[in-house]
Amino acid sequence: MKIGKLLKDRMNLLDMSMDTLIDATYIDEDILQNLYDNKIDFEDLDEYDQETLTNALFCSKNYFIDEQERKFDIVMCSLNRGNEQDNIAIKTKCKLQRFINDFLFVNELKNGSK
Repeated sequence: MKIGKLLKDRMNLLDMSMDTLIDATYIDEDILQNLYDNKIDFEDLDEYDQETLTNALFCSKNYFIDEQERKFDIVMCSLNRGNEQDNIAIKTKCKLQRFINDFLFVNELKNGSK
């Protein structure tokens, strides 16, 4: 599946440049640019890169596949207050999501995988 437009839109919503995305994911610039330009499919990425990319963009893998997933996405659900308030809501929800993911990761390390 080609995700160029969705990737561009998501990066714009998060006010993220290509350089920022590269730094956040450590995915090769050529690979990300080819995704952005619809030269390769999302499925062409290995599973680790898919996961890394979606984590950096605060979405699930299904975000790029399923319109319903995009409709109920945490960032997309923040777009209803006006431009400045939307930006604040998006940044806050992304920080909360990152915190929760980090907390769950540390908790799993502490308690072991059960």
